[in-house]
Amino acid sequence: SETMQEGPSQSEGEIIHRDWLFSIEGKRFVNGLFKDGLGSPGILDKPFNPPNTGVEIRELKIQVKGKMAAGKTSTLCNLSGLAVPASHWETTGLQVLGCYWPCHLRAGKTVIFKLKFWDCGFTAAKKYTYLHEASSDKPDVILFIFSMTDRESFQQIQEELNSSSDSSTVKMIIATKCDLILNHQVTKAEIGALSIKHRLPVYMLKNVNQPETNSSKQNEKNVAKLKNDLSEFMLSSNWRKRVKQFSATSRFKVSEKRVLTSASSFRSSTNLTESQKSQDESPKEAKVSHKPTCVDDKHPSYELVADMLNGIKYAVVESYAKRAQREEEFDLNYSMNQITLIPKDFTVCRTFNFSSGGVRERTEEEGVLGPETPLEGQFDDISTEFRFADYAPFVFANIRSLFGYDTAEFLDSLTKTIKLWELKSPGKSASFFYFSLDYKFIIKTVTVEEAHFFRTFLQNYYQYVSRNPNTLLVVFFGLYMVQMPGTGEMFFVVMNNALGTDVIIHERYDLKGSTVGREASDQEKLSEEVILKDKDIKRKIKLGAEMKQKLLQQLEKDTKLLADNNIMDYSFLMGVHRGYQPRPQNSPQILSASSDSQGSQGSQNSGKHTVSIFKKDLGGLASGDGTELYFLSVIDIFTLWNMKKRMENRVKSLMYEADAISAVAPAHYQKRFVDFMKLRFE
Repeated sequence: SETMQEGPSQSEGEIIHRDWLFSIEGKRFVNGLFKDGLGSPGILDKPFNPPNTGVEIRELKIQVKGKMAAGKTSTLCNLSGLAVPASHWETTGLQVLGCYWPCHLRAGKTVIFKLKFWDCGFTAAKKYTYLHEASSDKPDVILFIFSMTDRESFQQIQEELNSSSDSSTVKMIIATKCDLILNHQVTKAEIGALSIKHRLPVYMLKNVNQPETNSSKQNEKNVAKLKNDLSEFMLSSNWRKRVKQFSATSRFKVSEKRVLTSASSFRSSTNLTESQKSQDESPKEAKVSHKPTCVDDKHPSYELVADMLNGIKYAVVESYAKRAQREEEFDLNYSMNQITLIPKDFTVCRTFNFSSGGVRERTEEEGVLGPETPLEGQFDDISTEFRFADYAPFVFANIRSLFGYDTAEFLDSLTKTIKLWELKSPGKSASFFYFSLDYKFIIKTVTVEEAHFFRTFLQNYYQYVSRNPNTLLVVFFGLYMVQMPGTGEMFFVVMNNALGTDVIIHERYDLKGSTVGREASDQEKLSEEVILKDKDIKRKIKLGAEMKQKLLQQLEKDTKLLADNNIMDYSFLMGVHRGYQPRPQNSPQILSASSDSQGSQGSQNSGKHTVSIFKKDLGGLASGDGTELYFLSVIDIFTLWNMKKRMENRVKSLMYEADAISAVAPAHYQKRFVDFMKLRFE
């Protein structure tokens, strides 16, 4: 989300005192004129209640333009000090909202602006032309509003500005819904180009309806800055000259890469529009099951990705700094790769507050922020505040080590540059997937319920994968949380990419052992990237008798862990590469799939697992006849057999055969899952 970050409170050449309204003198002035004083910071209550005072009052007619559902009503409520409605409805007829806005001039005079916002509903304007004519008749200001989540609304504003020839009327642009980052359809580069082309300031606002939240308070400050700018423009003899002056000063502290706000957008957007000329890299088809989108500094999700990667980088480095302290404090005996864990390590959460000035860690016991630590040069993309949490860092450090990833390799793969590949989940979940540039790792968003469950499941999961080097369970390398200003907490995991290989994946399957809804649509099957399901698979997986037995044995063990922890609805992910030609190579030491003790001993001696028998051939498993490669993993292991799934089972059992639906009890799900795989393997 975007916020205006205030630098110096007063810039040379400004007409008004921007902080006066919040000063003791300003508050006394307001309380003497208005019964209820300030309803919200910078917004006066009781609009249209003329004050009994000799202070000059100037009335401004502000015409509002924007597409339906662009957030005009909520924006005008924010500007007028009214509560934002919880639900949306189209404006019927002509709506006029207003408020008073006092300004104290540097010359010593006080002026009160009576701001009246005229908004004509889209349908009403088409049906009753006189309403539109009334709204557009001689406005003092035109306010253009578009939504960051609606590209058509942005294009409509572009067309309006391109066709406008009036240079005397003050014009301002507001971008709404800036907190809905994952749904953004408009990039910073495009906004910057619009701002530069028309020499107009752009203001970034959220649409909030919870008056006590930090997001709402920050939004009120942004609204105050917008109305102060409006006052400056109206008090200036040449408003365009004033806009140009603002763009050349540092009245707002704005990062060129991250924030595009207010009149300073002219400075910050220059680099963005230049970078727009560069071409995105094209992802290699062989790497992933769907074609992702490149997330760089032109992408709407760039700030979220930058915060995630900067948070990971700082948290991982800090955890290793903490390791030395732990060694001295507890006199623990460390091996070269593994950290000796204590029970607290599975529940610990380290929280960091990031800002452009540095990082402050919040102590878990007292919940108090510690001193600020300055950031080094590799964190220069941090320009807005965000909160980041790192869960069980020592546990995940051990898991990374067990599966052959040292800290340097992990960070180099994920955080060397602020760039990832983004993929929206093709399934029913609303998860987002981000792939590292080398496709070794996947960042997947998870729900708060899934994150909380994973924390309770983590100790059992860790003990299991530590003793089972050949496990097919998805391997997790981190659990994190990021929270940007004005947004809720977003949890995500870092995990291995089972299909992250240099060879081409010709077939992809997601198998559960159920049949209801388990078929790709005809439209999906037209794509070479289709993920086929249970009713689509017509082929056998050619393993040979010995490997079939080992694979089924490992599946039995893996799924028993899941069933014992009340988990169901997981999937067997399989990628198939056809035309494999084995290459002579030195075979690594192989552990038996049934040998828990041997696997555990190997980990204790070296701190690393040996290569899994199911990943020994270019990261996959060669078929019995040597003509195919299989890439295998058990994924989606956070779904619990809870009340919601029990209700789903009861409802769907009335419509379908009970054994055909996905939502069944864990023990039943496990048996059906393994039995289905037995029929597929040969």
